[in-house]
Amino acid sequence: MYYIGIDLAKCTFTITGLITPSNLLFYGKTLENTRQGFEQFLQLLSSSVLTNENSRLIMESTGVYGDKIRHFLYAQQYVICVEPAAYIRRAFRLKSKTDPIDSRMIAEYGFRVSLFDELTGI
Repeated sequence: MYYIGIDLAKCTFTITGLITPSNLLFYGKTLENTRQGFEQFLQLLSSSVLTNENSRLIMESTGVYGDKIRHFLYAQQYVICVEPAAYIRRAFRLKSKTDPIDSRMIAEYGFRVSLFDELTGI
């Protein structure tokens, strides 16, 4: 399974993809939070081994900033996990905060939660 963390902002979003926390596919790629940026993101996903069947996209609940991309990706049949920012922040003890670091942290959070689900049978 592949985990893609999406850190959303008003005008941009930053993505990091990983297989495990130490095995990154890409790190800190920033795109415009527009239809064109969504299309570029989809091209990045489809040009690699990532499909809607083997990928989980994770984003923080950011209100309206994530609505358009979430609907766009849902229409492409991707599984999108929207998590409260407080849950993700509590899982890490990082002092620095940048969009690339946040996107990686979100992807790793998705990895950790799925691993926990596998271990507990949820």
